[in-house]
Parts: sequence; structure tokens; C-alpha cells
Amino acid sequence: MQRMLPEVKEHTKGNGRTNKFTCIRLDAETTVLSYDDLRELLEMKLWNYPEIQIIDFDHNETKPLILKLKLGLGVFKTANRLLFKKQGYFLEVKANEVQLVYEERPGLVNGLSTLKQLFKEMDDAYYPHKSKKNAVEKKYKTWKN
Repeated sequence: MQRMLPEVKEHTKGNGRTNKFTCIRLDAETTVLSYDDLRELLEMKLWNYPEIQIIDFDHNETKPLILKLKLGLGVFKTANRLLFKKQGYFLEVKANEVQLVYEERPGLVNGLSTLKQLFKEMDDAYYPHKSKKNAVEKKYKTWKN
């Protein structure tokens, strides 16, 4: 298993990956941060990937990676609900999008950190090279696919 931070307690490796991309489009349904704050956070997380652009929803770039952000970890079972709500996230990688579900800012930051670690460069483009779903339990990550 690839070493990940935040630390992974359990995981199930999926076989999915996104299509290649050179830019990311944010799609936030509901969020604890404004769109500008989300964009700034993502740009800070991707500081060492200056070639990956963050584009607006109305931008006509072909085949961006769509990063769907949602609030709502209530459907996931966990032994430590309070910690899970504060730091947890659910990350799912699909062919044309990545879905990141969280409750609070620390969970969003943890999810973005994990996503960034999954990026792999190929032919002047990127893609997350593993499909994972993540939830925090007892200060660790639990991966399910």
C-alpha cells in the first residue's frame, strides 16, 4: 500500500481512475466555505502542481476533472461520531469526477490532501491512480470501496 497522510487504518483498493485531466472544476453543492475560499484552499493544496489550473464552472476547457464537494457524513457508520464529523471525509474517484463528502473544514483539508497524493502524471496530464473511499474513525482513516 502507498503510504498516505492522513494515516490510513484500513482500505480497500479499487480499480477505477479518472480520465486524464489538466484542470480541475469545483462543483460545490453545499459547503461550509464560500466558493472563493474553496478555490483558494484548493490552490494552496496544489501549490506544487502549477500546471493544473482551477477553472470556473462556465469555463469551456475540455474534460476537466470535476471535484464535487458535499456536506453530509451522517450516512456513514463509525464508532467515534464526533471525531468523524470533525476530521472525516468520504472520497470516491470515478471516471469523470471525484466526489469528496465532509462535514467540517478539517475533513475537507484531509480529503484534499489524500486526493493530491493520488495524482500521477502521464503524457502531460494527470489522473488519480487509485479509487478509494475514506472515513475517519478513532483518529485514523478507514478506506472502503
